[in-house]
Amino acid sequence: MAVTVADCTIAATAPVEEITALLKLHGFIIVKGLLSKEAALEIKGELQPGLDAQAPKEGEALWDGSFFPSTTRHTAGALVKSPAFVKSLILSDLLYDIAKDCLSKRTKLRLMTPKKWATALPIISTCGALELHPGTPKQPIHRDDTLWHIDQPAADVWTRGRDATITTLTALSPCTPENGGTLFIPGSHLWDEERDPTYEECLAATLDVGDSAVFLGRTMHGGGHNATKDEVRTLAVFTWCSGMLRTEENQWLVMQSNPEAAKALPRRALELAGYNLSLPFTGFYEFEHPLKTLGFEGPELNAGDHLMYDDDQTD
Repeated sequence: MAVTVADCTIAATAPVEEITALLKLHGFIIVKGLLSKEAALEIKGELQPGLDAQAPKEGEALWDGSFFPSTTRHTAGALVKSPAFVKSLILSDLLYDIAKDCLSKRTKLRLMTPKKWATALPIISTCGALELHPGTPKQPIHRDDTLWHIDQPAADVWTRGRDATITTLTALSPCTPENGGTLFIPGSHLWDEERDPTYEECLAATLDVGDSAVFLGRTMHGGGHNATKDEVRTLAVFTWCSGMLRTEENQWLVMQSNPEAAKALPRRALELAGYNLSLPFTGFYEFEHPLKTLGFEGPELNAGDHLMYDDDQTD
């Protein structure tokens, strides 16, 4: 029997064990009532100025590509822009328990003899908001774990270690199939890399304000088509990633400890220290190339699909 949206839906008040079990089964769940309507609207109010600032301006170059069409708007950095986001989402015990269950890795390591147990816990990957305006087309179906070039074989059941990320999309406005509700393919978190997704296999999430879609990094999904004339679909975006996905030494804090010395570094040193992107588009700041924060300019730093994919697409 085909899986339905109702099969993937559960109340936020359910035991966390039931919520994570459903997530591991389908790869994508809708958590009803994660936030109160008041909490969701408070987040929206704090992040709306950043979204409004993304409105196209005359003469401004827009994203030249299909992944982020010009009818979408993004704002990032909610950690320091929205106290309500921090309180309701980042500090949510439920969301952290889900992430810890699915993304933590405990390994007995041979750093010394005898070997010692060590646990890598999940960390924040992104936090912000996304708007889909009328006319936004369907997004390409994709996996978020693609960012880290992680391949996995097909599997019959979920096992810890398959996923590097978990994403939570919380409705800050009503989200429907008509205004671009997120498309997802139940069970696709168990597919290998060779199986191509189709839109015919997708279900569309319907979210009331305060509901959240939660999905694993290997689940096939994409934004839907906003076919309405006047509805803007707004989501709070919050992703966790495996705590191992970082440098051994925190180079950003190294540079913050001596800003003048950091500014004097050659561009190549800055790129190697993290002021660069790992394709596809990993390591951005405010959805732009991080070198732009230091005053660097050039067509190679401007928004576009060249920040997503290699110019050379030969095998």
